[in-house]
Amino acid sequence: PFINYQGMVSLTKVDQYGETLSGAVFELRDDSDQLIRTDLISDEQGLVEVGQLAPGSYRFVEVEAPAGFIIDTETDLTFDVQAAEKGEIPVVNLGQVVNYQGRAQLVKTDQHGERLADAQFELRNASGDTVITDLTSNRQGILFMEELAPGDYTLIETEAPAGFILNETAVEFTVGETAAGEPDVIDLGDFINYQNRVIFSKQDENASPLADARFALESSEGEVIEELTSDSEGQVLSSWLAPGDYTIREVNAPTGFIRNTDTFSFTIETTHLGQPEQLDLGSFENVQGSVQFQKITSQGEALSDPVFSLYRD
Repeated sequence: PFINYQGMVSLTKVDQYGETLSGAVFELRDDSDQLIRTDLISDEQGLVEVGQLAPGSYRFVEVEAPAGFIIDTETDLTFDVQAAEKGEIPVVNLGQVVNYQGRAQLVKTDQHGERLADAQFELRNASGDTVITDLTSNRQGILFMEELAPGDYTLIETEAPAGFILNETAVEFTVGETAAGEPDVIDLGDFINYQNRVIFSKQDENASPLADARFALESSEGEVIEELTSDSEGQVLSSWLAPGDYTIREVNAPTGFIRNTDTFSFTIETTHLGQPEQLDLGSFENVQGSVQFQKITSQGEALSDPVFSLYRD
């Protein structure tokens, strides 16, 4: 007998690691974009097979990716079914067709642009559920996330690097449903951890600035962290400080003034939304001494206009 054969086509759905994927849904169209078949679904081996195809040009269109994967809009799944030769069924094998997942990264730095390791984060989905925990920035300050399903995400810092303020800013991003080939890594930019510092002014009782007052900045354990000196404008500015409780006390008053024994206590907070404002502790006053007495006679009567000389010991 003289037999007419029809063609067959197959492809295998895999992820970026070559593991087979079930549940990818395709439709088949001809070269005039006419819909030929629908609901073509990859099986447990990732296989999609279509038979009984007349000679002609066709293309697969992926309409639904496997759960958790991105539809690839770039890969050309066009093929031709040739007329049968030598009594054989024309078979077209399109090979492996890849679905990818999303990737994202940010860079952890301090306010000076220096990279920071050991910042910890968790990743939440659009429902607020935590999908990844214990995400940690590496020695280069890079936090890398992969195998992300399409959807909206929020990245939350849960622990700052040692000595820094936890940044409460939420980082939001979206992994798209489709991509042309392998999707680019989503660049979330720099995410900054801050430290803070304090400023105050040194002045006399008339609010005039005083230079050269010396202070000790102490930790909650009483350790001297830094020695500070008021400048010509009476301003005192600390270095960048880690979160914690601190005390400032005057150790030397400006020449000609009495040392102020009051102390300033303040706290550098452990968390803050974005960049914290510099702490202004106000003014710290030095005074000069005064003396008052009355000159009287032996009978206790006041004497007017007496003249005295005052000498320093």
